[in-house]
Amino acid sequence: MGDAGAYGAGACVLVVSLWGYSEGYASLSFLAVMLSYPCLDFLFSITRRFFKGQSITQPDNDHLHNRIHFQYRKFFKSKNMANSSSGLTVAAASSGIALWGYLADWWSITSDQWTMVFMGQCVAYVLAYYLTGKSSLERETAMSNLSV
Repeated sequence: MGDAGAYGAGACVLVVSLWGYSEGYASLSFLAVMLSYPCLDFLFSITRRFFKGQSITQPDNDHLHNRIHFQYRKFFKSKNMANSSSGLTVAAASSGIALWGYLADWWSITSDQWTMVFMGQCVAYVLAYYLTGKSSLERETAMSNLSV
């Protein structure tokens, strides 16, 4: 699917989410928690590319999920296991928190108290991006060494 396809799918989800918000089915803060990863990753990627002087429409492999995948490759021999684990980590940290909070009856999905959770997700995203380190070029070099 690539970056462009993911952004297109994200735009479709955004339209449906905004419709749900306008109809009063969910608060904006709950939707922010649900969609935190794609929104934060999109904004972070565009900003990162802009400040590096790269085209904001060109794909790259320096997204948080790429960095998490690189870290998991150190622990899992299987590329599929590392890939699945990084996907599950991202899903659990974004929409998984919203699902868990909904099922645990933290607040209703129309409550604005979800803003606190979203703020935490923003901090966690930046912290995870920083801690997973290494540029995409350094990761590609290290990955080729792991494959040998």
